[in-house]
Amino acid sequence: MKKILLLSLLLLGTAALAQTQNGLDFDGANDFIQTPFGGISGTANRTFEA
Repeated sequence: MKKILLLSLLLLGTAALAQTQNGLDFDGANDFIQTPFGGISGTANRTFEA
């Protein structure tokens, strides 16, 4: 039982450390995002968000 508990705690700790942060932080000076995306083409109605 102790081995299972120890293994479970180890796996939970590893999973918590493996999470990455993907946020953007803008300070209000010279901030922009550039991608190779060429834009939206076509004439059909659509909704998009960023």
